[in-house]
This record gives sequence, structure tokens and C-alpha cells, in this order.
Amino acid sequence: MQPRTLIGIVVPLALLTSYVLFADSGDWGTRAFVAGSLTMWVLRNLYVHTRNGPLVETRMDVTERLVLVAAALGVMVLPFATIFWPWPAEWVVPASPAAIIAGAIIYLIADLLFWRSHADLGRQWSPTLEIKQDHALITRGVYRWIRHPMYAAMWLMAIAQALLLPHWAGALSGLVGFGAVYVTRINREEAMMRDLFGPAWDDYARRTGRLLPRWRGSM
Repeated sequence: MQPRTLIGIVVPLALLTSYVLFADSGDWGTRAFVAGSLTMWVLRNLYVHTRNGPLVETRMDVTERLVLVAAALGVMVLPFATIFWPWPAEWVVPASPAAIIAGAIIYLIADLLFWRSHADLGRQWSPTLEIKQDHALITRGVYRWIRHPMYAAMWLMAIAQALLLPHWAGALSGLVGFGAVYVTRINREEAMMRDLFGPAWDDYARRTGRLLPRWRGSM
């Protein structure tokens, strides 16, 4: 097992153990969030090895680094901080049963879509804006209908987080953190794909939506 894969499994197990031992208050919304979040973490790290390969170009810059930090703070650091240290108490409003059920279902869909996105993308996947040797345009699987299913999964995750967590800061931080990534990156990523694939990308973009299938409208 590669070190990155091992870390990807050990870290969530450590968080889960700490949560059970020190932070579990019996709130089912928080439990559903922890399960969904750590599942997504494991899935991401299981596919880290697929990004290996000769790198041709990277468009990592200060802005990209900042929004990645914002995303990490929003979807992992701040939510778990508010789970372990729910301060101030006035910001804690337990989710309703309906919100917990809806959030759990949405998170399940997000995890499934997240997994399928990585599986279909294969070695073309990268957490940053990178072009690799022999980079291919993937149009199979879920990419047959939408261009950015991984972003769609992350939006679903952020919505589920807002529904499930009782602390307002932790609940809304995912929408803010990932929203910063999406708004900053989406046009740059599509421009990079257009530069790389030219007319093939334009044709693909005409047939698909960004987050939803074309028949539902492009976002």
C-alpha cells in the first residue's frame, strides 16, 4: 500500500475514533456528516495514485493555492472544529429530522457521484489544474452527460453539510469554501481544456452541462 493511500485511510480512522471517544453527543445529523465526509476522504485518497504520470503543464498559482486552502478549511477543518468545540453555544441549532434525512440522502448521492467521477476519469484526475503527457478528453461514464461531476458531488456535499451540522459556522463553511473554489476555478479549467483539445472540447461542451445534464440546462 502506498504511503498516500495509507495516510488517506489512517487519518479518517483517527478522526472517527476521536469523534466516537470525545465528541459524539448522539446527534444523528453530525453522525451522518462524519460518515459521509470521511467516506469522501477515503475515496479521494484511494485514487491519489492514479494522478501519477509525466506532467506537461501546471497552472497552479497563488489564487489556486488560496482557494484550495479555503476549501480545506470549509469542508474539513472548520466543520470538525465545531463538532469538537461547539462555541459559541448560541450558534448551535440541532437539525430537524427532515433535514437529517434529506442531508444523509444527499451525502450518499454525493459520495456515489464522487466515486464514479474518479473511476471514470482514471489517470486524468488531478486536484489542481494540470496537463499530463497523453492527456485525453474523457467522455465516458458520468462524463457522458456532465463535464464536471466531481464539482457537482462537492456542491451536493456542501448542501448536505449545511443540512446536517448543528453549528452554523460548520454548517455553512462548506458552501463558502467550495464556492470559492468553484467560482475561481471553473472558467480557468474550461479554458485550459479548450486550449488543449480545441474543437473537440467545444463539441463536447455543446453536448453536456457543467453540473447537470444538458436537458436540464447548463450551469
